Amino acid sequence: MKTDRRDALKLGAAQAARVMLLVIPVLGIAGIIEGFVSPSDAPEVVKAAIGVFTGALLWGYVILMGRRQRVSLA
Repeated sequence: MKTDRRDALKLGAAQAARVMLLVIPVLGIAGIIEGFVSPSDAPEVVKAAIGVFTGALLWGYVILMGRRQRVSLA
């Protein structure tokens, strides 16, 4: 019974570590955008394009990397 809990804890820790490895760079990029792009005199279209581009990168990563890889038995 203790090994089940231990295994669950190991799995949860591994999943949390993967999430943190995504969160740390995303917060860094968001900080750079907020610090340099938002207050700049760049046109609103450029700012919106940066937001759409970075949002698409984030969601693309989450969707594509969030899928489990299928194991081929052949």
